[in-house]
Amino acid sequence: MVQKWKIDLEFVEQGDIYFFYKPKKGVEKVEGLSDVSRFFFVLDPADTNRARYIVMGNKRMPSVNDGGDTTWGFVQMVGGRGFATERNIPVPPRKGASRPAGEGIYAIVKHRDHSHLLYSLELPQRIGEVQKAFSIQKEANYIFLHRPVRVRPSSPSAPFSNYSTVSVTENLNHRGTQLLLVGVGADVGRLGVRAERESETFHTADIFSKLKVDKDRHPSHSLLSGKWE
Repeated sequence: MVQKWKIDLEFVEQGDIYFFYKPKKGVEKVEGLSDVSRFFFVLDPADTNRARYIVMGNKRMPSVNDGGDTTWGFVQMVGGRGFATERNIPVPPRKGASRPAGEGIYAIVKHRDHSHLLYSLELPQRIGEVQKAFSIQKEANYIFLHRPVRVRPSSPSAPFSNYSTVSVTENLNHRGTQLLLVGVGADVGRLGVRAERESETFHTADIFSKLKVDKDRHPSHSLLSGKWE
């Protein structure tokens, strides 16, 4: 008898994902992670203006090479595209401004009794030293756990307890929600999903047109070349 595989998969949300890093105060040129004060990514759903700004606690995404690596984070801000500027004239790049480090598409999917965060990178076209430092992949698959800010660990010795694997998008819309990403793999196709990336360039990048990042204020060399700046 021929066995047939069935994947219990439900798409919950899709949109654009953007990665950023912020230099430490007083650092004019970032040369490595020791010069970075904060690393975060933005989930910008396709059907709403409620972008979520998610800070990663140890300044990186989980490794997906072997699976099982975990990284925690929290929802810092929920709202509009917060990089818009009121200026209409070019201004010099700000030394302490956040630097874009990646742009792509993402999906949150429900797989049986848990949720996954999947993404596929569009920029930079080739992974560079910046993306490697933050463990940003061309494609990545994480189990996506969350804990509302009002819920505390069951004990001090179990800081990652009380995390839930379902209904993640409901709590993503609340500031302070704590997240835990568990690396699964670098191939989203393992879940039967195929990402349809666009060939983005500096002139077509959504990070400028949709998220309203001011390219004159936020240095974008890392987004294109993968090198520190």
